[in-house]
Amino acid sequence: MEFSNAFVEANKKSLEIAKKIEEVLKFKGIPSLIPIINSHSLSLKLPIGFKQRNSTLCIDPKGYGKSTLLIDILAKSNPKYFQVLPKKIFESELVEMPKDYFHNKILVHDDLIAVLGGTSTKQRQQLTSFWTQLLADGRYSRKGKEQLIGVQTLVHFGIAWESYCTYHKSLLDSTFLDRFVPYRVTISQEQKMEILETRDLIKENHKELPVIKLKLSRGNEKISRILTDAMKKERNILAMQMEENNIMSAPRAHNYIDLFMMSNALFNERSETVQEDLELYKMIHRYHLESSFDKDNERKIRVYLVTKPQATVKEIVKDLGIPQATVYRIMKQLSNYH
Repeated sequence: MEFSNAFVEANKKSLEIAKKIEEVLKFKGIPSLIPIINSHSLSLKLPIGFKQRNSTLCIDPKGYGKSTLLIDILAKSNPKYFQVLPKKIFESELVEMPKDYFHNKILVHDDLIAVLGGTSTKQRQQLTSFWTQLLADGRYSRKGKEQLIGVQTLVHFGIAWESYCTYHKSLLDSTFLDRFVPYRVTISQEQKMEILETRDLIKENHKELPVIKLKLSRGNEKISRILTDAMKKERNILAMQMEENNIMSAPRAHNYIDLFMMSNALFNERSETVQEDLELYKMIHRYHLESSFDKDNERKIRVYLVTKPQATVKEIVKDLGIPQATVYRIMKQLSNYH
């Protein structure tokens, strides 16, 4: 991929980090910038109108690098700011933790279902309510427990795609997923072979995981949000794409993209955003779109229509089990339904 000199200069640190990650996690270099750059939203002085920082949800097949990136690279490289959550944890345990456990920390867990799986409905509701309140308002309280107040934090969770499909509706209904920006790296069979070949080279050369130091601070760093009219228009189109693919509302995506650009400016030691921040965001935008169920359903419908090109919406709903409203929306996008 060819980059302009201005792009390389403005995103020097981000591109260097992506290259280091790519050497040990094939096909994960650029998408790894999603949790890496967004981690810096922890250190930003949020502009008026911004309530929460950019927490992320990595949706990945089991065994393809969630733990390696979040825990073995990022958390180990930045122990002062990263807090690795226990494999199994309950709301009753979280509320007993001191404020310092959460405040000015990036909390990580590589398998969200290990946390939620095996819990009762009430326990799951309590746990999702905890994260929903803490990430949205920086506070949490319930009867008989001391309040957490003024907590500045964000979370990076991981979840397997298969588990995400199973738990998506219950998590969405709890508004839990509204606090996270999901992303997904789809990997073909050919790419999986390349990943295995890369793993062979790593083992043969005894290559160690890179140390990735982030530019985090306990103070609120002020980054000027400078956007031209053209940048605003392009940002708004990208935000609308997030809504059209049922990933998040356009207003939330609007804030997310702005904070990503500000975080990238901070990481690259600039005091204001520039066009190149938006260009970098556009490189990772597709990984957010890939997390959409609509995208997965679109693939299913495309395959179905190969053998039944004249199928009606009713037939597709019956045979594929996809909600009717979703089928109508996708068929309209494909321009196959009139």
